Amino acid sequence: MPNAHLANVSAEIRSLILSELPKEALLACRLVCRILSVHTTPLAFRHVLLTARHAASADSFIRICEAEHLRQLVHEVTCDTYVGDWCRYRGGKGYKVPAAFLAALPYMRHLRSLRSLNIFFSKYTARRNVDMRYPTNLGVAETTDFRFRVLNMIFEALRGTWHKKMWIPLFLDLHLPQDDFSPNVDDEKGDGDGEGPIELASLAISNLSDFIDRRLMRSRAFQEILAAPSLKSLKLLITHWEKEIEPELRLELPDLYEVYENLPLTWLKPAVAQKLTTLSLYDRHYFGWCPKLDLRLINPDGGLPNLRVLALGHYVFSHDWQVDWVAGLGSLQELYLDDCPILWRAIVRPPLDDENYPTAEAFNAGPNNDRVEIGLPLRWHAVLWVERDAGVLLLDDDEIGIQFGVHTRALDEAALEDLLMSLTKAEVLDI
Repeated sequence: MPNAHLANVSAEIRSLILSELPKEALLACRLVCRILSVHTTPLAFRHVLLTARHAASADSFIRICEAEHLRQLVHEVTCDTYVGDWCRYRGGKGYKVPAAFLAALPYMRHLRSLRSLNIFFSKYTARRNVDMRYPTNLGVAETTDFRFRVLNMIFEALRGTWHKKMWIPLFLDLHLPQDDFSPNVDDEKGDGDGEGPIELASLAISNLSDFIDRRLMRSRAFQEILAAPSLKSLKLLITHWEKEIEPELRLELPDLYEVYENLPLTWLKPAVAQKLTTLSLYDRHYFGWCPKLDLRLINPDGGLPNLRVLALGHYVFSHDWQVDWVAGLGSLQELYLDDCPILWRAIVRPPLDDENYPTAEAFNAGPNNDRVEIGLPLRWHAVLWVERDAGVLLLDDDEIGIQFGVHTRALDEAALEDLLMSLTKAEVLDI
């Protein structure tokens, strides 16, 4: 299109059209003419990907962070530690620590307009506790030290306190060859960049390890970024160490129970919970009953007063208090339940706690100890009645079942009444 004709199209329409283009096309349009460049440049650099798969990704990320006219356009960053299909993540064979990826992380301190950060780890996580009845030498590529160092570097960069001397413990933990890896991270911040924390609004971490790393919890950078008033959205997907042929052995790890016991005291401590408007808690396995997650412990004095969106994935409902807790979120506007079943019967090893939840001691007992059968009264029709009264039930075209959510359309009153009556007569959702 000639520039004269393009100039006759309003800027708003041009922006709407260009916003539908993929990033590759946006980058190409920057070179067409000055008019297109004005619109496509902010769109092309709004979301930046830093991946460990290609060293070129780290180089591009560093150049963007160093370019003043580009770094101010970056509002979202995705960090992906995946190095490629050639690596056997479960066994760790052939894995080499992505040095270029690590070297690029501290440059995030220059992105003063950054508002959303997404971090992707491998679903294969190392175990920390080796005191198991069935020990194994199985390793993984991304060790606990690697995950901690990645998160710690990111939080220090966001806080604006990353310093070149912090490379020393990283070299020691990850056994990096200093001859082949010389990160160019200046001590001086320069022209105001890196001064003070970045006002992050959204944090999403995929495949977070299933134990509480005390090193990260003690980090001032972690605590300050998480408790910052600007952080309104927190999304966590937790993954587990497991043997491929015996995945049930993960239940014997005390860390599995510790992470959910401490979640309200770490990632969801009161300073964080009281300001969140969006919370997403997912697990690659079912959780909530075993291991137990007591949502009542999240800021027990005030709860989640500003929460508008709650998403739960693989969360097991088993007690009335869970339904009452969700219904009691007065500010809640959207509820997403993704594969969240109701547990109504279980055969489990004792001992159980006072509310019939399994404990870590039960799975550490001998393999021949007696089982107990318990029945739980909660049913889906009771849940739907309560959530209807609370005004937060979201369904999709009457499709309800074990995969309950993610949904975005509320049923009208008549349809909901018919659905509730049918569920009351026939417990089709007991699983």
